[in-house]
This record gives sequence, structure tokens and C-alpha cells, in this order.
Amino acid sequence: MAEPDVVGHRIVHGGTQFTHAVNIDADVEQRLRELTDLAPLHQPKSLAGLDAVTALLPDTPAVGLL
Repeated sequence: MAEPDVVGHRIVHGGTQFTHAVNIDADVEQRLRELTDLAPLHQPKSLAGLDAVTALLPDTPAVGLL
């Protein structure tokens, strides 16, 4: 199977900062982690998925669907 061009991640909560799809870079990822208090049961799992895919495909862009 070919490597993907991009990976989409369903992120549970983007607060008022993220209200639409966004390219996830280090800054966006940190800001999403800071919003964990808004969805403490779900946000960590969404971000764990981001971490896992990033570890496997570090050069593949990630897009958050919020």
C-alpha cells in the first residue's frame, strides 16, 4: 500500500480557537493539548491517535477535523 499524502484526525474539541479543519503543526498540537480540560475523557484519546500516526508517518501532513 502506498504512503498517504495526508492523514485526517478527528479531534474532539478545538474550543473557540479551531472551528474548522486545520493543518496540525507543533503550535496547533500544543494548543489542542491545552484544551484537554474541555473534553477530558476524549481529547487525550484523540491526541494519542495523532501521536501514534505521527510516530509511524512523521513526514506525512496531519489535518485536524474539529
